[in-house]
Parts: sequence; C-alpha cells; structure tokens
Amino acid sequence: MLEIDLKEYAMENNSLYCILPGQVHKLEVSERAAGYFVSFPGQLSTENRNAADWLARFELYRLITQCSGIRLENDTAGKIEDIIRQLHLGASEAGAILFIHLSRELEAATQVSPHTKGVRLVRNFTALVEKQYMSWKKVKTYARELSVTAAHLNDAVKRLSGFCAGYHIRRRIVLEARRRAVHSGDNMKQIAYALGYHDAAHFSRLFKTIYGKRFLDFKKEKLLSSRPVC
Repeated sequence: MLEIDLKEYAMENNSLYCILPGQVHKLEVSERAAGYFVSFPGQLSTENRNAADWLARFELYRLITQCSGIRLENDTAGKIEDIIRQLHLGASEAGAILFIHLSRELEAATQVSPHTKGVRLVRNFTALVEKQYMSWKKVKTYARELSVTAAHLNDAVKRLSGFCAGYHIRRRIVLEARRRAVHSGDNMKQIAYALGYHDAAHFSRLFKTIYGKRFLDFKKEKLLSSRPVC
C-alpha cells in the first residue's frame, strides 16, 4: 500500500506513482513485492527540458484526475522497466528517454496538452496556490496576480478540472490541515490559526465541506489507524 498526502493507493501491477517534493508519503509492501524506486534531484525540472515537460504533464494529469498514479499497458510497462534498468546501470541517456515515454503516457491519459494558453493559466494558478494558500484565500487575489478576471480564471479552472478555482484553494488548505492533524500535536484551533483562520467554527465548516467529515472525526480515525495492534 502506498499513501501519498493521506490518500491510499493499492499497489497494482504495471502501475506508476509519482511523489512530488513536499508530499507526505508512506510505503508498505509485502516481502514478495517487486518494483523500482527512482528519485531525481529537485533542480532537474529546471535543467532538463524533457523532465520539465513531463512534470508539467503530470501536474495537469493530477489536477484532472485527482490521482497520483497511472496504469500502464503491458508492453509500455515492459519498455519503461527496461529503461529504468538502464538508468540503474548508469546509462546517461536513459533519464531523458524515460521522461519522453512518461510524457506520452500522460498526454494519452489526459488528451490535453500542458502548453496551450488556457492550460498554462491553470498551471500558473495551481503553482501560485501552492506558494500562497496560507495567505491568499480569495480567487480575485490570484486572478489579479495572473492578470485576468476572477470569472475568466474560474471558467478556465472549471473547464479543465471540473471544479472552480475557489475549490482548489480550499482543497489545498484542507490538505495542509490534514497533514498537520496527523503529524503534529496541534488541535483544530491551532491549525486553523496557523492557516490564517481566526474563527475555528468557520474553519470547521470549511473542513467538513471539502473533506466530507468533521476535523475531530478525521483526527480520531487517523489516531486509531496508527495505533499498534496488540
């Protein structure tokens, strides 16, 4: 089982999962499990065009599907496995070839190019949310920074992801709250304050609206699931 940002994925055959910098993750595998773990330096996407293209496509795929994994066809999985073997053996060109293959898979899965005008706007918006979600809570603030109207930004984001821009802002805030609930000893009021909410009751309603459960219920479930079985 693989957990990325508190979302669980069953480890299936011919599957590929991506963990981005900053994402909280946990991996539990059986003794018979077999696979590969490949990590790349954080600056790679700024130094390698193929890596940057793949990362853009993966962020788009994750935005559309709300998922960090992708299933591969048997022949594609075999090709990628061969490339990873070459990478482990030190073949310098294998990394670029791997990113090209992965980019093709993501483009086929989304049927959307990350380089068209509307998609670039949504990508810039999601990158801005990642940087500013603790301070900026309103769509109009992001729209102003991106030099578009709030209505235009909302339309672009909803057309691509199925959700309005405000939902993605609130979803990122709630994700951080869930991370802190699990990995810190802070209570809801402390977490709400740290995320820019002085009204804990308002934050509690926001959490339930986005996640579907009350904050206290979520934290209780996570505490019970992490308790060792005697």
